Amino acid sequence: MNYIIQYFEVKSNNKWYELDNGAVKYMGHWLNGKPHGKGSMEFMPVLGRSHSIYVGDFVDGLPNGYGIQMYDQDGEENVPHYQGEFKDGKHHGKGEYHFGTGSYYKGEFFKGKYHGNGKKYFHDTNKTYIGVYFQDKWLRGDIYNGHK
Repeated sequence: MNYIIQYFEVKSNNKWYELDNGAVKYMGHWLNGKPHGKGSMEFMPVLGRSHSIYVGDFVDGLPNGYGIQMYDQDGEENVPHYQGEFKDGKHHGKGEYHFGTGSYYKGEFFKGKYHGNGKKYFHDTNKTYIGVYFQDKWLRGDIYNGHK
């Protein structure tokens, strides 16, 4: 008779764990040794990446589903953040990115870029561009004074 013994490390949902040699910290639900379900992940400022904190849904170790990610930026009045849908760790689907300057983009994202219908407000010029975006570039639409 052959017996298969599997070892599963039980992890607490209320304790921070370091991942990727300390480049990432995670607290939340787990499945098969990976973040899965609801949780919080802190990305350390390494390898050219800025410091950020994500709170939301995880699938197979990556942000997937709805979440909020806040970014550290020096010299900005407000905390830059994204709230909306994620896929494979990137902004993907409907969401909004708020810059620390007061500018923002609200609309569709594809693999981390503005892509599809959206509107972008520029705080410095007080203008809103509403229309179609393709890979972070405004293709066509209308320009308005103020917020729309």
